[in-house]
Parts: sequence; C-alpha cells; structure tokens
Amino acid sequence: MKLKMSKQKASQHVLKIIADLLEGRYKLKKVPEGERDPSRLGRIKKLIKKLKKTKGELIEDRIILFFELGKELGTENVNVGEKNDRVCARRVYKSFEKSYP
Repeated sequence: MKLKMSKQKASQHVLKIIADLLEGRYKLKKVPEGERDPSRLGRIKKLIKKLKKTKGELIEDRIILFFELGKELGTENVNVGEKNDRVCARRVYKSFEKSYP
C-alpha cells in the first residue's frame, strides 16, 4: 500500500514543523562547515564508474579501487551504485585498514 501526500497536506506538515521549531520543541544541530563535504558523493560516483569499467580486468586494480571506495564510504549508508560493490569495498577496506591507513 502506497501512501500519497497531497501538496496541501505536505504544506500543513511543513507549517507545523516550523511552528514547533519556533516554540522550541526541537533543537536543530548545525553541522560545522569542516565536517561537510559536498564533493564526497561525486568522488564516490567516480570510483563506482571506474569499478564498472574494470569488471573484466586485473583483480589488483579492482582491489585498489575497492579500497579507495571503502575509504570514502566509511560506515555511512550511501545508496549509490550496486550494493554488492559497496559491501565488497567496505570489506576490503576493513581488512587492509590497519596496514594502509
């Protein structure tokens, strides 16, 4: 069952959230500029494209790309590329993390 929200209902929710913020019911935490990285997603997408191109090539090249991708992904959930590639990248990074920081 899909739930649909009309524009009118969505705008009511937005107005309610704004009112709650003004009353102080929520506390918004501002992310420091140093922690924000807008180019990170772009780097992840580029690495995934490189992985797709190297599907039939040397395993060594793919492992290096997996390592770089795992380093970029970290532990955050990012829905970019194939899930299997993300899992492999995290595993490769985790296994080599201590040797090559």
